[in-house]
Amino acid sequence: MGSRLSIAGLTKAFSGKTVLDDMSLAIGEGEFISLLGPSGCGKTTTLNLVAGFFAPDGGSIALDGRDITGLPTYQRGVSMVFQNYALFPHMSVAQNIGFGLRMRGENAAAIAARVEEMLALVQLPGVADRYPRQLSGGQQQRIGLARALAVHPGLMLLDEPMSNLDAKLRREMQLELREILAKVGTTTLYVTHDQEEALAMSDRVVVMNGGRVEQMGTPTDIYHAPRTRFVAGFVGESNFVPAEVLGIEGDQARVRIGPVHQARVMLRNARPDAGGRLTLLVRPEHIHIGAPGTDALPATIRAVAFGGPSVRLRAEAEGLPALDCEAASNWAGDLKSGDAVGLRIADDAWYVMPAEAGR
Repeated sequence: MGSRLSIAGLTKAFSGKTVLDDMSLAIGEGEFISLLGPSGCGKTTTLNLVAGFFAPDGGSIALDGRDITGLPTYQRGVSMVFQNYALFPHMSVAQNIGFGLRMRGENAAAIAARVEEMLALVQLPGVADRYPRQLSGGQQQRIGLARALAVHPGLMLLDEPMSNLDAKLRREMQLELREILAKVGTTTLYVTHDQEEALAMSDRVVVMNGGRVEQMGTPTDIYHAPRTRFVAGFVGESNFVPAEVLGIEGDQARVRIGPVHQARVMLRNARPDAGGRLTLLVRPEHIHIGAPGTDALPATIRAVAFGGPSVRLRAEAEGLPALDCEAASNWAGDLKSGDAVGLRIADDAWYVMPAEAGR
């Protein structure tokens, strides 16, 4: 698969402060790529550079093999959807969707046909004559998307378009937006600070931190095989647990966790010596809480937070940092602070953090 968008060595500084440092990325035809990271990590700056709102201090941007680094926005063949959708309040829905086509000099019949097609695509066929103020937040978002798609963009850029929606509508729109973009096969670069959103919608996720790429990969890779402690901590809930290596057997290590508990873990990228130390990652959903027993890590519940279908718990085990756990609320909801429990963690639930991430 060839690259639709190629970003090579982008750098950008504002007022002497570097906000993007040697950013490189290749996006294939029809891919949905999310830039994920905390505020100030460089994700929106990357989007703005691709859109042409700013000029980079270094590096290049190419779309379909054509260098667009120095081109103005209107010559790049990209469309952008903003956080506030940027609909024109004095224009009807139909006029908003057809705006870009009118600017290109398309005839009225072609514009009307494209507007009708876009309204059908976003499943809002009856709102052509309404104005943005007459639409819900979710409807406004879909109209913003329809307007961006109407001009047949080579690349779609979306800057946290769901940040103004409530949690329930945001989850619904994640599926709708992904379905719409998949139907038309549009290559998409999406910016978000919401890890759940990035994992749910993307073909690949680019995790950014401090202006640089920390890790790039599929949602599964990012969640289950983080390369750095930052990625492990930012994407999903994490427990980092120190362990002592008791012995090496092929690609596995026998380790001691706490005073007495032992496990056998896959080494993957780490190659410790016997007697050395490892940092292990275990996700809360992989810690099974039950009655104390010889096959379990003895622990005491210190905090309980009810969350509807699940309960979040914090457990304390001797010699270990506090462990965050997650369990079904139909039985774990009766647990309370001070209860003695047994924590059972399958060997394959432990992930050995790369050495540089565990220091």
